Amino acid sequence: MSQTERILFIDRKLRSQGSFTISQVCKEFEISSRQVKRDIEYMRDRFEAPIEWDFKEKSYHYSKSFDHLQFLDQHLLLTYLSMQSMLKNENYFPAVSEELLNNIEQMIPKDYITLCDKIQYQVPQANVMKPELFYEICTALKKSLCLKLFYISSKGIESSRIVEPCRLINYSGSWYLLSFDRLREDFRTFQVSRIKKTELTGQNIPKRDNTFEEKLERLISNGFGIFFGEKTETVTIDFFSEAANIIKTQIWHPKQKLENITQNGLLTIRLSFPTARLTEVLSKTLSFGSEAIPVSPPRLVELWKNEIKKMNDASKKF
Repeated sequence: MSQTERILFIDRKLRSQGSFTISQVCKEFEISSRQVKRDIEYMRDRFEAPIEWDFKEKSYHYSKSFDHLQFLDQHLLLTYLSMQSMLKNENYFPAVSEELLNNIEQMIPKDYITLCDKIQYQVPQANVMKPELFYEICTALKKSLCLKLFYISSKGIESSRIVEPCRLINYSGSWYLLSFDRLREDFRTFQVSRIKKTELTGQNIPKRDNTFEEKLERLISNGFGIFFGEKTETVTIDFFSEAANIIKTQIWHPKQKLENITQNGLLTIRLSFPTARLTEVLSKTLSFGSEAIPVSPPRLVELWKNEIKKMNDASKKF
């Protein structure tokens, strides 16, 4: 029986009955009193649970209100279901055994496991990750080795370059390798499905100072989607009608701001957030059709208008 299930049992006893005894836990899980005491100390240290011993009642209780673990079993169930869905798709986890999923399952309380057939967690279809690419990228990351990439760009142009792999990222079903490109002497993001082949060069990645790591973290935190950048600008988009109701419940960016305004008598939701690249912002804005209009920066507005013109011109060909 997992420690997580014992902790949930103790927490439920404390919240529903107000107290518990060590013997109750020992009987329920067939463990020693020493193990129960270790669980109590773990709850105190890890979760700061205010568990105290009552000498008069010979039992444990919460000394004050504590609800940090109230929904832990539900969270564990959702974690299990999401992992189960991804593990079924080898493109999310190119190298994994059933043991991983079994270990997670053991942490779920028995009464919640029965819900697994009634809750579905669907993940986007992932792009193919060749096992040999995954192995060599992981080897390069683990051993701090440079990689030689044979890459095909979105325009079909083939190239080879030496890179220092920094992060392997799965975003919306696609794998991306964020690397320092020695040819460009800057960071570049490569879609793994476009990598034809990799070669371990044997060259060690030189030790970098804190400035390098700080720049890397800025690139990731300032990005929107998988498009990274160091300098940010604030984008603003107005949403109308059904799109406005949808945006109220969505989080596009951790630093986003939502504002209710009225335009031409219509309620409008104005969304603003910082980003370093406009590529995916444009794509998501266009996905809402006429119910989303970019306000700023001017470059985003111009890109949006140009894309609409291209679509209009394309429609006239049919």
